Amino acid sequence: MGRCSNPSERVSGKCLLVLGEVQSGKTLSFSTVVALSRDNQIPVTVILAGTKKPLLRQTHAQVLKDFNIDESGEVPQWFVSVGNSEEVKNSAVKALETWDDPIIPTEFKQSLVLVAMKTPAGIRKVTKLLKDIQFDLGKPFSTLIIDDEGDEASLNTMVREGGFSATYSRISDLRRSLPNHTFLSYTATPEAPLLLALEDHLSPESVIVLNPGETYVGGYKLFSDR
Repeated sequence: MGRCSNPSERVSGKCLLVLGEVQSGKTLSFSTVVALSRDNQIPVTVILAGTKKPLLRQTHAQVLKDFNIDESGEVPQWFVSVGNSEEVKNSAVKALETWDDPIIPTEFKQSLVLVAMKTPAGIRKVTKLLKDIQFDLGKPFSTLIIDDEGDEASLNTMVREGGFSATYSRISDLRRSLPNHTFLSYTATPEAPLLLALEDHLSPESVIVLNPGETYVGGYKLFSDR
């Protein structure tokens, strides 16, 4: 959290790379970061949860499980949604209004978690939803963006042609719509993100390496140590 954008700053947009072994607990890591962001006055999280609907449903279910939320997605501390309807927008605005209400205790201020597909259409929808929420609130809010499997689809696949790929462009639009945000890219294969041009908006400012548990069995155990 110390490397993320300071939520008290009006404008800040940091990009960080989080590197973990394959199947070593990266999802649990970003669930923990989401919980910590709430404790650090960052009320909104967007999770870009893969390019296929099964991955979207899997990530959404895992978030509900990690935060002990029932299927309705409603607990005092969290509002979690995969939709972008008018009803979702109104509920999101109501949740974020609790942060400005001095009567509501800190433990009952409600944080917003939006789980979206990492496709041009999915990112466009969540960007519009966030713009509408900011308009209704009359102000921006500090946001955490988590890019699950950041090496897949997110990067500009048209860089050699001098253009911008659709998903890359929509992520850029999402980031521009949020004056204060942190973009956390989670991956087990970091070669492409690390080799990006420094001026690329997805080029990481720093890298965080996750250490798996002692009983983890992965590539080093199966290949290098043998």
